[in-house]
Order: sequence, then structure tokens, then C-alpha cells
Amino acid sequence: MSSEKIEYLVETHLSSVFQFCCYLTGNRLDAEDLCQDTFLKAMELSHKFPCGGTERDTRNYLIGIAVHLWKNLQRKKRRRQRIAPEETLEETFVHQADEMMLEDQVIKQELVVEVQKEIGRLPEKQRLVVHLFYSAEMSMEEIAGLLHIPRETVKSRLRLAKNKIRKRLEVRGYEVSSG
Repeated sequence: MSSEKIEYLVETHLSSVFQFCCYLTGNRLDAEDLCQDTFLKAMELSHKFPCGGTERDTRNYLIGIAVHLWKNLQRKKRRRQRIAPEETLEETFVHQADEMMLEDQVIKQELVVEVQKEIGRLPEKQRLVVHLFYSAEMSMEEIAGLLHIPRETVKSRLRLAKNKIRKRLEVRGYEVSSG
């Protein structure tokens, strides 16, 4: 891959890939590492890069690389935990409040934080589908192709995840629409 193509690839897709990596990892530092590894792996796999596809196809290919790298990292972490367990620190989401502290904004922000926490508590397969669908804005067909699973499985995992999140939030007193 030529240096011009690499530069174009990074300029065009860095923002969306980084944003997806943030959703996937849950923190900025790990997202930066994953994003960088994604583009390095893309250069390594340049001979397999989709030719003649749209920008969306290229972005989805890069997100696919990020997903596979992330899954590999998770497997390594689990393996290390089994061999030499270590204590984990709970991560907290810190959001800065807008200058205007209207009650609706605060409640909405609190709900967003709670939804993000609940997404983090989902089983990995459901959490991944949620991130791909909502964060990466991939269609069910694109997710199915990326994960090598049937479209109906994607749909089922997404529905199960939404129902779990809704029920957990309702138990804690939040009013959640079913949309």
C-alpha cells in the first residue's frame, strides 16, 4: 500500500474508527492503542483490502479489524486472569455537565451513563452487536457478514440486549420507552 493511500485511509476513517474503539474499550487510552493497532494491521493486510468498494465498505473493513483485534485482546486478558488473577478497578464514566444545568439535561445525562453501564454488563456477544449497530452504525447484514453469523442471530442478540437493558433500568426506577 502506497504512503498516499495510507495517508488517505487514516485521514478519511480515523475519526469513525477511533470513536468505535472508544465505545468498544470503554476508555480513551485503550481506544487509542486499539485504533493505532487497527491501522497497522490494515497496512499489514493491504493485499486483502477490499478493492473498488465504497468508503462505507472500507470503514466497515477497518472496524472489522478493530473487532478482531479487540476480541483477541479480551481472550488474552481472560487467559492471563486464569493464570494469574489480578484485581480489576471499576471504571467510571465522567461527563462534564453543560453550563446550563437544566433538570432534564441532568436526568438525560444520568440515563445515558446508566445505559452505557448496562451495555458494559451485557454478555460479550450482545455487547459487540450493540456497539456495531449503534456506534458504528452498521446494518444487520453488515454485522452478520463481519461476525460470520446469520442475520437473524444479529437481530436476536440486539433484541435480547435491548430487553435486558430496558428491564434493568425499569427495576431501578427509570422510565424507558420501548423504541
